[in-house]
Amino acid sequence: MHWQRLRSYAEDTVGFEYDSLMGLASTQFMPERGVLLMEGPRPVRVEELPSLSELVDTVFTPGRRGEMFRWFPLFLSEYNAENLFVFVDQGRVVSHVGVALNRASIGGCAVGVACVGAVATYEEYRGRGLASELMHAAIRHADARGSDFMMISGGRGLYRRLGAADVGYEYRAEVGLDVANKMALDQVALLPCSEEDLDMCARCYNQKAAHFVRSPFEWSVFLNERVCGCSDIDMWRVDYRGIGCGYWVVRRECKEGRLEVMEFGGDAVALSASLFRLLSHYAADRASIHLQEHDKVLRMILLDAGAILADASASGTYLLLNFSRLMERLVPFFESRVGRKAAEQLRYAEQDDVYTIQCWEETLRIEGKTALMESLFGNRNRGNLGGVFDKLFPVPALWYGLNYV
Repeated sequence: MHWQRLRSYAEDTVGFEYDSLMGLASTQFMPERGVLLMEGPRPVRVEELPSLSELVDTVFTPGRRGEMFRWFPLFLSEYNAENLFVFVDQGRVVSHVGVALNRASIGGCAVGVACVGAVATYEEYRGRGLASELMHAAIRHADARGSDFMMISGGRGLYRRLGAADVGYEYRAEVGLDVANKMALDQVALLPCSEEDLDMCARCYNQKAAHFVRSPFEWSVFLNERVCGCSDIDMWRVDYRGIGCGYWVVRRECKEGRLEVMEFGGDAVALSASLFRLLSHYAADRASIHLQEHDKVLRMILLDAGAILADASASGTYLLLNFSRLMERLVPFFESRVGRKAAEQLRYAEQDDVYTIQCWEETLRIEGKTALMESLFGNRNRGNLGGVFDKLFPVPALWYGLNYV
């Protein structure tokens, strides 16, 4: 990876200078157990990145030095250092919570999303509340920089206690080789992606009802580094009669004949018709595909051909950061669902972890962040909200795809 290029991108896009990290004052934390003073929570310093790498490798990929930094070149890197929060004990990084500050489009509305990942603490430092302190620091940091909610790649107690929720009405499709063969078309070709294909991939991706806002630079890193979700990946272009109309991102290693699709975008007919070639290339007997609620056409094509579908949630868990700001940003989506006059009548309030949404004479009262996020983004275990609120919610949920951290 060309680190000077990353540094330049960070200073232009994220809006900070790395050298300024060197002068950041850190707080002191005295754990209840033990007497050592540690620095933190604070952003990691550039010279501490090797120590951070050792920590996350020890926790997530023991015995494979440098693997986590290789798998997450945009996240665990110098240019994202401002967003990697740590406790440091005598120069050694001992606990970490990282965030990636992203923009996303949900139902055509621009929102801020903080993705949390690589949460790690050395075993001998656990039980002191370090991860909790780092999570709170990350939450304050993300909220102050315009993030409306967090996506967390996990559902452990640390996140649940903060109000993280499982959300989304989504599906997991299992497509066998015989089913894929039924859908195959001679006019469809499958080709390795190149730099020239990235504009097409971005256009296909941006058609999704919920998607991250990615720069050309980010697309280029995904293509050239070929890593996603702690795995090596391949990116494939789908052509119909010579015209690029879709793409697949797949985990390169198949386990027990199962090919895992990490992300896809584009025309549903062309994508389904290319699956047989994709499976054949990897000598796989089936593919596993996560389908979002808005992937209805592809879902129907797969079902009609004999694929097996199971209910699923969206990526990770969602944690609310700023209720009023999120609602304000979603107003154009609400207007598209109920009309301008009704959207203009929306009122929302928050008091003592009780959230109220009003529209005309109807009132929705929700207790707790978990229940709120389940209501806003949908949850299969939660019933209908009733009245106008069934038209307003759920809003489309995000799928990590290449943005997994």
